[in-house]
Amino acid sequence: MSRSRITLYVFIAFIALVIAYYNLVDEPQPEWPVNLIHFICRH
Repeated sequence: MSRSRITLYVFIAFIALVIAYYNLVDEPQPEWPVNLIHFICRH
C-alpha cells in the first residue's frame, strides 16, 4: 500500500473516533482531549 493511502485511512479512522466519542458523551467537556485519552485507555 502507498504511504498516502495509509495516511488517508488513519485520518478517516481518527475522524470516526472523534464522531463516536461525541456521540457517546452527552455534552463535551472543555478538557475533551484528556477525556478522550482516558476513554481510549480505559477500554
